Amino acid sequence: MSNIKMFDQKHLSTTQRIKIEKGLNDGLSFAAIARTIDKHPSTVAKEVKKYRYFPPKKNQEKPLQCARFKECQMRFLCDKKDCVKLCKSCYDVQRRIPRCTLECPDYLIPHCPQIQKAPYVCNHCQKTKRCLKQLAFYSAQHADQSSQELLVSCRTGINQDPVDIALLDELISPLLKQGQSLAHIYAFHGHEIPCSRRTLYNYIDKGIFSARNIDLRRRVRYKCKPRKTGTRISLAAKKFRIGRTYEDFQKYLKEHPETSVVEMEFITVIPTVHGKRAC
Repeated sequence: MSNIKMFDQKHLSTTQRIKIEKGLNDGLSFAAIARTIDKHPSTVAKEVKKYRYFPPKKNQEKPLQCARFKECQMRFLCDKKDCVKLCKSCYDVQRRIPRCTLECPDYLIPHCPQIQKAPYVCNHCQKTKRCLKQLAFYSAQHADQSSQELLVSCRTGINQDPVDIALLDELISPLLKQGQSLAHIYAFHGHEIPCSRRTLYNYIDKGIFSARNIDLRRRVRYKCKPRKTGTRISLAAKKFRIGRTYEDFQKYLKEHPETSVVEMEFITVIPTVHGKRAC
C-alpha cells in the first residue's frame, strides 16, 4: 500500500492563513507550517508568494539607491555636453541622493535578497526597522481579502469571446423573436451552443443579445425574485475559533486521557399565555 499522503484541493481558509502568518512570524519553515494546516509545503509557498505585499516607503521623495549602483557605467544623462563623468558620481545635495536615481530610465528598486528565496517575506527579520531596501510581508487579513476579491473578479463579466457572443446572437435572437422558447431552441441547436441553458437566461437578462427578456413568452408571468447573497464570516469573527475547534478538543483528550468529559443539552422554553406565545 502506498504511503503517499493525499491532500485536499480546497481553498485555504481564514484560520489556515492566520496559522501561516503566525508560523512566518515565528520563523518556521514552509514544511513545518504545512504540517500545522495539513497542506503540502508547496501550497504554503505559493500562497505566500502570491499574496505577499510590498509596503511603500514613508519618504517617497527620497528613493532608494539603485540596485545596479556599484557596477553602473551610465553616462550623458544630464544636459551638460562637456560632462564625461559617470552619472552616479553626480550628487543631489538637497535630497542626498545621486542625480541618476531620478533621471535614469534603467533605475531598479533594490529588493532584499531574503525575499528572493524562502520564506519570500520579512515577517521574522529583525532588521526591518532599519533596512533601507524594499520589504515584503505576509498578512492573513490582506491575503484573505485579496483572495476573495480574486474569486469575485474571476466570476464577473461574460466568459465568452466576442466572436462567440456574436454567433450566439445570430442564432438565438431571431428564434426568440419568432416566439420560440429557449428549451425548444436548446433541444434543436444544443450542439451549436457552447454554454448551458441557465447561462443563456443570464445573458438575456444582462442584455448581451439583441433579443430581450421581454421576448421570452412566459417571462411576463413570473415575478422578479431577489437573489440571495451569501454571508461570509469576517476574519475578526473567526479568530475566537483558534484552539477551540473539535479537532483541538480531540487532541486535548489524547494528551490528557484522564480528563472526564460531560455532555449537556440545553432546552429553551418560550413562555406562553393561554396557549399563545407572549410578546
